[in-house]
Parts: sequence; structure tokens; C-alpha cells
Amino acid sequence: MAFENFADVPSRPSSIIDQMSQVTADDIVVAITSAHHASEVVSACEIARNNGARILALPYSHASPIVIGAWKVLRLPMAGPHFILSLNSALLAVEILLVGMAARSNEAAEEVSAFENRVRQFGGYVGSSGSLRERPD
Repeated sequence: MAFENFADVPSRPSSIIDQMSQVTADDIVVAITSAHHASEVVSACEIARNNGARILALPYSHASPIVIGAWKVLRLPMAGPHFILSLNSALLAVEILLVGMAARSNEAAEEVSAFENRVRQFGGYVGSSGSLRERPD
């Protein structure tokens, strides 16, 4: 919401390939993999790299295929208290990156405020925003 030139994470079949086929040397692709390297993410990095985009790789291990030719690599711990790997470190790394970018942007605060106002205006929030009547406890 702070940057209008960000693209959403693809969610339709083949949309990741379509989206990566449109990146250019002006783009940075943030790729995250765990111990299970999703073939779509690996392919997306290859396509983006072939189109000249820079890859910011956030892998579980330096052995991940997404680090090949990556612009920057930040290996993240993803072990958790159970047998399923945790993406908390990846989400935190992305959040820290976005905070740093927003701090350097003259427009980010205004963009976030405009987004919040649109959501509030159309009833997207319940409670203290005042857009919908609060229910008594």
C-alpha cells in the first residue's frame, strides 16, 4: 500500500510465469524458499534473472537454487518448534525491508494514509475506526 509499483504475489495457475515474464532490469524480485524449493519459485527466479531483474533471495539454505545468480542473499533460519518450517523470519525480513524503504520515501506515508482512508470509507474496518457502529461489550 505504500508503493504503487509493487506487484501482488501471483495466485492463479501460471500467473507467476506471466508476471516474471514482464519484469525488467528496473525490477527487484524477492524470492523466499524453505527446505522444499518450490519449482514455481525456482522457475520464477530463472525467468526474472533472464529478463535482467535482480533477485533478492531469502532462502533457508545457501544450497537453495534461488541463490544462483542472485543480486543479494540473506539466509534465514526457518526451523520452528514443530516439524513444519516457519516463515516468520522471512516475513520479518520483508517487513524490515519495507520499513526501511518507507522511511526513505517522501510518498509512502501519504500512500498508506490514502489506502487506509479508502478502506475505512467503504466499511473495511470494524471497531475503533468509526466506519461501522461498535458493538458494546
